[in-house]
Amino acid sequence: MRSAVAGRLHRAIVVSRDRTLRRFWVSQMVSEMGDWIGLLGIAALLYKNTGLAIAASASLAALYLPYLFAPLLVGWTAKIPPRRLLIVADFLRAGLILLLLVPDLPAWSLLGLVFLASVPTSVYEATRAAAVPEYAPDEETREDALVLFQSTQQAASMLGFLVGGAALALVGFGAAIGLNAISFLVSGLLLLGVPRIDPLAEVTESARGLLRSGVRALVGRPLLRRSVILSVVSASTIMAGESLVVVYATDFGHPGIAGPLAAAMAFVAASLGLILPRRRSSADLMRLSAITMVGGGLLAILAFGLPGSIAPAIVGYIGLGIISAPGALTYVVAVREMAPSIRASVFALVQVVLMGGQAVVAVLAGSLADRTSVGASIAIWQIPTVMVAAWVLAASLVAYAVAAVARRRARAPRRDRAAPQQVPVRRQSPAPSSERPASRVVREPEKPVLPTRN
Repeated sequence: MRSAVAGRLHRAIVVSRDRTLRRFWVSQMVSEMGDWIGLLGIAALLYKNTGLAIAASASLAALYLPYLFAPLLVGWTAKIPPRRLLIVADFLRAGLILLLLVPDLPAWSLLGLVFLASVPTSVYEATRAAAVPEYAPDEETREDALVLFQSTQQAASMLGFLVGGAALALVGFGAAIGLNAISFLVSGLLLLGVPRIDPLAEVTESARGLLRSGVRALVGRPLLRRSVILSVVSASTIMAGESLVVVYATDFGHPGIAGPLAAAMAFVAASLGLILPRRRSSADLMRLSAITMVGGGLLAILAFGLPGSIAPAIVGYIGLGIISAPGALTYVVAVREMAPSIRASVFALVQVVLMGGQAVVAVLAGSLADRTSVGASIAIWQIPTVMVAAWVLAASLVAYAVAAVARRRARAPRRDRAAPQQVPVRRQSPAPSSERPASRVVREPEKPVLPTRN
């Protein structure tokens, strides 16, 4: 185990030594940390002003709803060089986030600005996910980079929650929002040093054509479809725990533990994501992902079903982290199953369902928490993940069994051809002497007679 883990960490270090991938990696870490810092500040402000859990969770809904327009936006922007698009989106997001610092904004204005700032983010995320594999020098480095970047999302959220919690406790929500804007500026400056590459889509391809190609890929490729479904459902149900972490910690009298709880979830997801093997077939990765999510889901349901206190809260958020960890494996499977030209369109389509699902779960989880309890709401929302993961596991095992039977049947005819069937020879009784063929007589050559002398 130690050697395997050390090998994966070494490959992650090798990826970080590539100058271009390192810039992407640091840019992602900085901007996503800023996302979570700012989000904590907005959620805390809304909950303080209204006293409603649904108001805090609505900030996530405003953040994710713009992804509904991502497929059309990405279809138009796929013809722009990725580097230029990413830099412009970073600077635009920074400007919009800074507007949140205007004093005395009502709740609806705050949510509206969060919505507007998320519009370029929806294009940004799909473009970056599609462009990063094109910068990798070889296939092995590409898959290592995919896992590293996926784990970086968890590490960034962990650090963002910690820094955001400290900012809320020490300086307030204004500093958290300011840090978010600064993170986008730093990200854009880092990407200025990334080499230019051609647009991911041809100029002649229409936005609708790219969208249709993405839909065909999702419908026609079973592994891609299962990886997307598993990722969307698990990420959406986890959002119940993320959106209500401040409310959950406040309800049992320890609001300061909200940041550490969310950080623990992210730490488990990032660490386990690096440890899980990825040098296997796509079918093996899907089975491993499903098994991991079932285990994490059951652990979370058990912990959040107990009365709220520090110990069950820690176990529950560890369970959510275990659910989130296989996202790195499903990411690898999805990239394997897609051509580069349609990656941005597919990721945009996935983001529509992913962010839409997270927004819906965030709102419904807050509403359910107001009627029952926060812990019960988080536990109930993990049941769909366990059910879908069990279905993916069963489908994968059935496909494996069918393939094994087909392989055995395919090998059987080869054995028959390799060893020809022997036909038994029927012995006949000896024929009568009159009918027997004459025996062949082999005569020795006669020796020449030498003349003799008298």
